[in-house]
Amino acid sequence: MHREDLRLVQFPLVKKPHSQYYPFSIFTPMFSKRYRWFLLLAIFVSLVVVLPITQRAQRQSQRVKKKSLDAVPGEILVRFRPESKSKQPGRGVLTEKSGRQIPFSIKAVSPKFEIVEGLRVVQVNPAETSNAIEVLRARPDVVYAEPNFIRRASVTPNDPRYPQMWGLNNTGQPADHDGHPGTAGQDIRAEQAWAITTGSRSVVVGVIDSGIDINHQDLHDNIWTNPAEVAGNGIDDDGNGFVDDINGWDFAHNDATVFDYTEPTYPPAPSYTGDIEDHGTHVAGTIGAVGNNGIGVTGVNWQVSLMSLKFLTGDGAGSSANLLNAFAYAKAMRQLWDSSGGMKGANIRVLNNSYGGERFSQAEQDAIRALSDAGILFVVAAGNESLPNDLFPAIPRTTLLQT
Repeated sequence: MHREDLRLVQFPLVKKPHSQYYPFSIFTPMFSKRYRWFLLLAIFVSLVVVLPITQRAQRQSQRVKKKSLDAVPGEILVRFRPESKSKQPGRGVLTEKSGRQIPFSIKAVSPKFEIVEGLRVVQVNPAETSNAIEVLRARPDVVYAEPNFIRRASVTPNDPRYPQMWGLNNTGQPADHDGHPGTAGQDIRAEQAWAITTGSRSVVVGVIDSGIDINHQDLHDNIWTNPAEVAGNGIDDDGNGFVDDINGWDFAHNDATVFDYTEPTYPPAPSYTGDIEDHGTHVAGTIGAVGNNGIGVTGVNWQVSLMSLKFLTGDGAGSSANLLNAFAYAKAMRQLWDSSGGMKGANIRVLNNSYGGERFSQAEQDAIRALSDAGILFVVAAGNESLPNDLFPAIPRTTLLQT
């Protein structure tokens, strides 16, 4: 129901002294009993019909506002200097210049690994978020303080068959759903690359996104499996701090189930409220759907190992804190692979990041630098806006221009 579809019932106004207008009282004797009953009926209709509609519209507006938030209320990413004693987990108070105090609690971004030295999550009353950031930024033991930003999936189309995948091999075939032809040769030269190599399952690509359908017929053979973890035994076999992380980890729900879609078919019923996982599955297919198997599509890599690092949930959104946690896991698994001679961890060479946001995060930039230092290539989506990223900033792709 649109706002313009609502009709308000207007009542006569009676002029009172001092040039003020007041709503007409239905008990004013100058009007007939029949007219009073008409007004009573009109009021009843407005309460029974218009009020519920208005309340529904308000609830819908609140849901839209919730989805459009660009940061998690009450959470702040704070990087403390090495000598600071305030970075220890616990509770405390922040003191404003006026002397007013703001209670807070502090915790590690990742309970297992530290992707950025001294980076912590500070939690306060949501209404105090801005005030707490201001106080923290003024402290000498703080490098920076910023909101825990929300990142969202970059929307992508569905290309079910290779002949339609003009990005891999553009022959001038229809390039959109309206049948407009593409420009022959405007592609990534995939077939020329495949003449050299079609990929290798020894190379692990981390997909930081929503979850991946690990049982998809065109993905299953290219899903990474932790070589040092025993599935379902409830034991952290490889000692990395994560129990049964067989195919990666779900940092949004903090568990080992990287695919949470529960409907028997796709798309889901309108009543379904869980995580859909279509975005991460689509991205994984673009990177590494099994090639030359006579099924569905082909990925850029016919053979590869896809690690699911889930931080986006059902609404396609995820926090910077959970994203940083995924970064930390990827870095630690690469270092574990190197230190164990390939017996533990994962040979992560690439992290794919097909999500975005509008506001710059210093914490994310520091983490990207740490990933690069660990020998991990950080790949980002260029976006769907057809705009130059150096002139129209969007995170994380603009972050790379500043790194």
